[in-house]
Amino acid sequence: MMNGLFSAQTVSDSVFVNGVKRGQFRLHLLRPDGSGESWGCITFFKVRDFQQVRRALLRTQQVRVSGSRAGMMAYGKVSVKGKPDYAKCDV
Repeated sequence: MMNGLFSAQTVSDSVFVNGVKRGQFRLHLLRPDGSGESWGCITFFKVRDFQQVRRALLRTQQVRVSGSRAGMMAYGKVSVKGKPDYAKCDV
C-alpha cells in the first residue's frame, strides 16, 4: 500500500514492481498539450480536478511522515484503492 509519498511496507518513497525499484510518486497534471506519462503517479487530465484535490490537501493540517529520518511533513493522505495488476506494468 502506498501512502502519500512513502510505501507503508518499506517506509520509504520507493517500492519494487516486477523487480524494478519505483519511487517519487506524485500528484501532477499532464502537459498543457494533453500528452504525458505516469510512472506510478496520480495523473490528472483536467486542471480543475487537480486543483480541487490540491486545495483539499493544502487545507489539511500537516503531519510528520512516520519513519522519516529528515522530519518530512505531509499535507494529507491519498489512498488509491483497487487491485494492482503489476503484470501489466511496463517498467
